[in-house]
Amino acid sequence: MSKSEKQIFVPDLLATCWTTAGTSKPAVGDELSPLSLQYRIETASKLGWQGFGILHADLMRGVQELGVPGLKKLISDNGIQYVELECINDWFTSGSRREKSDYVRKNLLNLAAELEAIHVKMGSETDGSIWPWEKLVEEAHQLGVEAQAAGTRIAIEFLPFSQIDSLATGVKLVDEVNHSAVGLLLDIWHVVHGHTPFEVVARLPKRYIFGIELNDALLKIENDLFYDTVHNRMYCGEGEFKVSEFIAAILATGYEGPYGVEILSDEHRSLGLDEALTRARDTALAQFIKAQES
Repeated sequence: MSKSEKQIFVPDLLATCWTTAGTSKPAVGDELSPLSLQYRIETASKLGWQGFGILHADLMRGVQELGVPGLKKLISDNGIQYVELECINDWFTSGSRREKSDYVRKNLLNLAAELEAIHVKMGSETDGSIWPWEKLVEEAHQLGVEAQAAGTRIAIEFLPFSQIDSLATGVKLVDEVNHSAVGLLLDIWHVVHGHTPFEVVARLPKRYIFGIELNDALLKIENDLFYDTVHNRMYCGEGEFKVSEFIAAILATGYEGPYGVEILSDEHRSLGLDEALTRARDTALAQFIKAQES
């Protein structure tokens, strides 16, 4: 087959919760989007997205407004094949932090079962504290047990500003947890700033990979890592990340799931949802073509 005849793989794309959240942003207020879940899901479907991510706060409001059957019908009627829920934080803590975490955890896992979510995202400590490693392993294993019972999986998102700070740390945790329902979510932003070469990603056995997130950015950090990841992400191909090379590395692993597109930036939040989702989709798909033509 000639290069011109080569078939291009077109992925299923998942609009992560922040990509459709309008002006809301992480760690600000109650994080609720000013846009209704119905409007966001219908718009994503209309613009060709196959998956949709829902934050806990928006999920609970959606259930209150539509009921679980109504939310399930909304997702089904709009052809959404992949539902992602987030995020379980503070799962390793105690006291009031753990009480809040357990409330979120219960809701997300219960609704993951109802909505047939492909996974629930899990975070890590980001305030600089270091928790006993054995505690992380024990608690993550228990989350795996509960997720499996709910018919879903736990996707650990390593963050360069957290205790689980890199792909290597994430792999170590998954290995020691040793539960089939616990794996990793690889966001290119965190891979790049976690200083993991794409060659290492390409050699990762696909059993570790529960989800992928695409975006772009400049390599130089403004202010700090958390500020930059919330305010300065860019559309794929518009920054300095080698997005097509990251995609090629993921394809080399044999990963077969949907690809999330997660855009958090002041520019993205300033756009109307139609324009924001169209730009996020088109720029991501262009990088898939580039990855397979090079």
